[in-house]
Amino acid sequence: MKVRYNLVLGVVFIVLGALCTFLGLWLLMLGEFNPAVVVGLMPILFGILYLARPYFLVEPGLVTVPALIGPVKRRFPYARLELEGSRVVAVHDDGTRKKLPIARWLAHSADWQSVVGGVR
Repeated sequence: MKVRYNLVLGVVFIVLGALCTFLGLWLLMLGEFNPAVVVGLMPILFGILYLARPYFLVEPGLVTVPALIGPVKRRFPYARLELEGSRVVAVHDDGTRKKLPIARWLAHSADWQSVVGGVR
């Protein structure tokens, strides 16, 4: 199951980046260079990536957390998943527990609910 990033975060990043870039371009047209033109492009990129890339993937026996930028993927094997507050914990066959680096507020709410529905 693919869990997406929170859509609100992606849209907010795009809007703030576009606003920053617009204001920087406006100052550039008035004859004054402002680094906001370049800096504003970074939140736009992050917003696009938040809307396009998955936050994490839940497969039988494995949770995969891909990096937002780049090909790096962190993999967390598990025997079962448990919920501690708003954190997901991977429990191994020998009883060891590992808190997964995923946060509820970063996940799309409907996707999070479908993951939590399958977790004990």
